[in-house]
Order: sequence, then C-alpha cells, then structure tokens
Amino acid sequence: MNRLKKSGLWICIACMLSMTGGALAQEDFVIENGYELSILKDYEAGNIYLGTASDTNSLTIISNVTLTSKDVYIGTTEHAWGNTVDLQTSSSNATWKMESLTLGATNNSLNEIFLGNHATIEIAGELNGTSSNAFHVQRDGTLYMKSDFDFQTPGMDFQEGAILKVGGDLSNLDAVENELRLKLVGSEAAWLSGTDTAIIGTNTDSNALWLEDGASMASSNMMVGAVGTTNNSLVIDSSSMLHIYDTLTIAADNSGVVTNGGQLEVDRDFDGANFKIQNGGSLIAHGTLTYANELSAGDSSLILAGTNALFDLTGSTFG
Repeated sequence: MNRLKKSGLWICIACMLSMTGGALAQEDFVIENGYELSILKDYEAGNIYLGTASDTNSLTIISNVTLTSKDVYIGTTEHAWGNTVDLQTSSSNATWKMESLTLGATNNSLNEIFLGNHATIEIAGELNGTSSNAFHVQRDGTLYMKSDFDFQTPGMDFQEGAILKVGGDLSNLDAVENELRLKLVGSEAAWLSGTDTAIIGTNTDSNALWLEDGASMASSNMMVGAVGTTNNSLVIDSSSMLHIYDTLTIAADNSGVVTNGGQLEVDRDFDGANFKIQNGGSLIAHGTLTYANELSAGDSSLILAGTNALFDLTGSTFG
C-alpha cells in the first residue's frame, strides 16, 4: 500500500487504484506542499516530481520493495529546498529503478538522496546534479548506472563502503579509494581512468574492482594495494576479461582472483603470490609467471604464450 501523508492525514493510493480500475498505475506523481510519500509495496509509476515548487517533501521506500518509474525530478526550481529521498534508514534491499534523475537546481540547496543499507538506485540514462545539492551513496548502498557516468558529477558523495556499478563509460575516476567497490558490468562497460596505471587501494583499505557479465578492460599497468594497505581486491568474474600490457602488482595482504570463465592476460612478468585461478578462470602469461599459488579444479587454465613465457613453480599448488 502506497501512502501520502500531510498534517497527519494519510491518503491510500492502493484504494484509489481500486476505485479507478488501476488508472493511476504508471501515471506521474507530483509530491508537493510538505508531503511524505512512503512506498510500502512494489509499484510502477510514470515521472516523479518531488518538490519541484516547494520545500521539505520526502520519499521513502521500505525494505524489500521495488519502485519503478520513468524520469525523476527532485527540487528542480529555485523555490524547492530541502526535499529528500531516504533509501537508507528503513530501506534494506529496497530498489528504485528509473529512466533518468535530475537533482536540484543551480540556485537552490539541501535537496538530498540518502542511499545505503543494501538498497539500490538503478538509472538507465542520465544523472544530472548540482554542487549545492547532494546524492549520498553510503555504506552498502549501490548506485547502478546502466550507461555512461561521470564520477565527478556535481553533488555526488561516495562515502566509505559505497558500491558503484557502471554499464557504460566511467570517466573522471583516477583511483578506487576510500572503501569504494567499483563494478564494471557487461560488454559496454569501460573505466576511462585518464592515467596509464589503474589503482585499487594504494592509500586506503577495503577497495575493490569487479569485472562482471562479460565486461572487458585494458590498462598499461594496475596496482592492487600497496605496502601498509589491506583487503583490496581485484575480481575478474563471469566471462569478463582484463588485459594488462605491462605490470600487474598485487601487494601482500591484498588479493586477486579470476573465476567463472573470466580471463586475465598479462604481457610482462607477473608475480601471482596473491592471485588465484579458480572455477573455470584462466590466466594467459607472456612473461615470467612466479608464485602462482593456486590453480583449482573446475576447468581452470594457465596458458604460457610467446617465446618469453616462463613458469616458476616455486610455491605453486594445483587442486
């Protein structure tokens, strides 16, 4: 049951739907004049306008509920301040799927989205923000951008433990730091780092780069962790591919794995002391491969390619 609240008065949208034969389904929602909209069960709407002409309106999706909508506009005029979306406090595993999102305007502020607690916002198209308004991706909250995404989009606030999934080009992110978990999803995903070295957690702990669902990535160099950092990880999963033209370094107390049909190819020497090949993953080595400490069962493979390829068996195990 979806409800609106104003000065203690609740309006039952589910009852309105029964009276109109479901005519409100996929209709636009306009939420103004201090209303609080709570989504209490799965619902499909049209466009959603939250506080486009007034202040302090709010929308909440409760746990395990999915809201599907078209374009979303939050606080998009100079008269709209302090409008909020809460997918954190009581929203474990809640999901909001939308076509596009516009948050705030250039001459207002305090319009905010709070996303955490295993909730997800999935955006098929564009995300437009402003610097005086904020989209807070908090611990265990997932922002899934199914197309291109600029990490420096105004108003974006990725806090420790945030998850970012991207299905298109990811730009203006030079390093994965501050406990960010970055997932590249699908064949159209690409991380345009702007440097010749992709960095995952050389200054902070518990960062991750995942390649999923056929994603592919190429980089001259990659560093996973560094001396003094721990629990940074690289995961090449589900038929995804990573090609390193020069150096791949995985520091002690950090890790890498290729699994479930994923493939890693390294053109130069590679120390695999902190790397695993498992469950159908494969590693193609063109230089000297040392300390490859696990090659597990499940059709995993190790391929030495080219005249300079060499396998140092010291410390290696096969299972």
